[in-house]
Amino acid sequence: RHRGTLSTLFEVMWYLGVLLQYCVAPLVSYQDLAILSLSIPVVYMVGFILMPETPYFLLLTGKDQEALETLLWLRGLEHPNRQVEAELKSMKISVEEDLAQKTSNSWSDLVSTPANRRCLLIVLTVSLLEIVSGIPAILS
Repeated sequence: RHRGTLSTLFEVMWYLGVLLQYCVAPLVSYQDLAILSLSIPVVYMVGFILMPETPYFLLLTGKDQEALETLLWLRGLEHPNRQVEAELKSMKISVEEDLAQKTSNSWSDLVSTPANRRCLLIVLTVSLLEIVSGIPAILS
Protein backbone atom coordinates (compact mmCIF):
# COMPACT_ATOMS: atom_id res chain seq x y z
CA ARG A 1 0.00 0.00 0.00
CA HIS A 2 2.80 2.43 0.85
CA ARG A 3 5.71 0.83 -1.00
CA GLY A 4 5.71 3.31 -3.88
CA THR A 5 5.47 6.29 -1.56
CA LEU A 6 8.31 5.08 0.63
CA SER A 7 10.50 4.26 -2.36
CA THR A 8 9.94 7.71 -3.81
CA LEU A 9 10.45 9.35 -0.43
CA PHE A 10 14.08 8.20 -0.37
CA GLU A 11 14.87 10.00 -3.62
CA VAL A 12 12.91 13.10 -2.61
CA MET A 13 14.77 13.33 0.71
CA TRP A 14 18.09 12.82 -1.08
CA TYR A 15 17.48 15.79 -3.37
CA LEU A 16 16.05 17.90 -0.55
CA GLY A 17 19.28 17.25 1.35
CA VAL A 18 21.31 18.42 -1.64
CA LEU A 19 19.10 21.51 -1.93
CA LEU A 20 19.51 22.22 1.79
CA GLN A 21 23.29 22.02 1.39
CA TYR A 22 23.24 24.48 -1.50
CA CYS A 23 20.99 26.90 0.40
CA VAL A 24 22.80 26.77 3.75
CA ALA A 25 26.43 26.42 2.59
CA PRO A 26 26.93 30.07 1.58
CA LEU A 27 25.61 31.26 4.95
CA VAL A 28 27.71 29.20 7.36
CA SER A 29 31.29 28.09 7.75
CA TYR A 30 32.52 24.76 6.41
CA GLN A 31 32.73 23.34 9.94
CA ASP A 32 29.21 24.49 10.84
CA LEU A 33 27.87 22.96 7.64
CA ALA A 34 29.52 19.65 8.51
CA ILE A 35 28.02 19.73 12.02
CA LEU A 36 24.58 20.61 10.64
CA SER A 37 24.83 17.83 8.07
CA LEU A 38 25.81 15.35 10.77
CA SER A 39 23.02 16.39 13.14
CA ILE A 40 20.19 15.15 10.92
CA PRO A 41 21.44 11.53 10.68
CA VAL A 42 22.26 11.52 14.42
CA VAL A 43 18.68 12.53 15.29
CA TYR A 44 17.40 9.86 12.90
CA MET A 45 19.62 7.17 14.43
CA VAL A 46 18.55 8.01 17.98
CA GLY A 47 14.91 7.84 16.93
CA PHE A 48 15.53 4.60 15.07
CA ILE A 49 17.23 2.98 18.07
CA LEU A 50 14.24 3.88 20.26
CA MET A 51 11.78 2.24 17.85
CA PRO A 52 10.52 -1.17 18.96
CA GLU A 53 10.95 -4.32 16.91
CA THR A 54 8.12 -5.09 14.51
CA PRO A 55 5.29 -7.29 15.76
CA TYR A 56 6.03 -9.72 12.93
CA PHE A 57 9.65 -10.17 14.02
CA LEU A 58 8.60 -10.58 17.65
CA LEU A 59 6.12 -13.29 16.65
CA LEU A 60 8.82 -14.94 14.57
CA THR A 61 11.05 -15.11 17.65
CA GLY A 62 8.23 -16.42 19.87
CA LYS A 63 7.62 -13.22 21.85
CA ASP A 64 3.83 -13.06 21.46
CA GLN A 65 3.14 -10.74 24.41
CA GLU A 66 5.76 -8.23 23.27
CA ALA A 67 4.28 -8.40 19.76
CA LEU A 68 0.87 -7.47 21.16
CA GLU A 69 2.34 -4.61 23.20
CA THR A 70 4.23 -3.29 20.19
CA LEU A 71 1.19 -3.51 17.96
CA LEU A 72 -0.84 -1.60 20.55
CA TRP A 73 1.88 1.06 20.75
CA LEU A 74 2.02 1.38 16.96
CA ARG A 75 -1.76 1.77 16.80
CA GLY A 76 -1.79 4.29 19.67
CA LEU A 77 -3.97 2.09 21.87
CA GLU A 78 -3.69 1.06 25.51
CA HIS A 79 -5.92 -2.01 25.45
CA PRO A 80 -6.44 -4.58 22.69
CA ASN A 81 -9.63 -4.46 20.67
CA ARG A 82 -11.07 -6.85 18.09
CA GLN A 83 -9.26 -5.21 15.20
CA VAL A 84 -5.86 -5.50 16.90
CA GLU A 85 -6.53 -9.09 17.93
CA ALA A 86 -7.57 -9.96 14.38
CA GLU A 87 -4.45 -8.29 12.99
CA LEU A 88 -2.22 -10.15 15.45
CA LYS A 89 -3.94 -13.43 14.60
CA SER A 90 -3.39 -12.76 10.90
CA MET A 91 0.29 -12.08 11.58
CA LYS A 92 0.59 -15.32 13.57
CA ILE A 93 -0.89 -17.27 10.67
CA SER A 94 1.52 -15.58 8.27
CA VAL A 95 4.49 -16.38 10.53
CA GLU A 96 3.40 -20.02 10.79
CA GLU A 97 3.06 -20.26 7.00
CA ASP A 98 6.49 -18.70 6.50
CA LEU A 99 8.07 -21.08 8.98
CA ALA A 100 6.32 -24.06 7.36
CA GLN A 101 7.68 -23.18 3.92
CA LYS A 102 11.26 -23.06 5.17
CA THR A 103 12.51 -21.40 2.02
CA SER A 104 16.11 -20.35 1.91
CA ASN A 105 17.10 -17.03 0.44
CA SER A 106 20.45 -17.04 -1.25
CA TRP A 107 22.26 -15.04 -3.88
CA SER A 108 21.70 -17.86 -6.35
CA ASP A 109 17.95 -17.16 -6.13
CA LEU A 110 18.59 -13.95 -8.08
CA VAL A 111 19.39 -15.92 -11.22
CA SER A 112 17.48 -19.15 -10.62
CA THR A 113 14.37 -18.28 -12.65
CA PRO A 114 13.85 -16.29 -15.86
CA ALA A 115 11.68 -13.74 -14.01
CA ASN A 116 14.38 -13.14 -11.41
CA ARG A 117 17.06 -12.82 -14.09
CA ARG A 118 14.93 -10.28 -15.93
CA CYS A 119 14.34 -8.23 -12.77
CA LEU A 120 18.04 -8.34 -11.91
CA LEU A 121 18.94 -7.23 -15.43
CA ILE A 122 16.50 -4.30 -15.23
CA VAL A 123 17.86 -3.13 -11.87
CA LEU A 124 21.48 -3.42 -13.00
CA THR A 125 20.73 -1.61 -16.27
CA VAL A 126 18.96 1.27 -14.54
CA SER A 127 21.79 1.56 -12.01
CA LEU A 128 24.41 1.55 -14.76
CA LEU A 129 22.51 4.14 -16.81
CA GLU A 130 22.22 6.35 -13.75
CA ILE A 131 25.98 6.22 -13.22
CA VAL A 132 26.98 6.77 -16.87
CA SER A 133 24.48 9.62 -17.26
CA GLY A 134 26.58 11.74 -14.93
CA ILE A 135 24.29 11.87 -11.89
CA PRO A 136 27.15 11.19 -9.42
CA ALA A 137 29.15 14.09 -10.88
CA ILE A 138 26.18 16.42 -10.58
CA LEU A 139 25.46 15.38 -7.00
CA SER A 140 29.05 15.78 -5.88
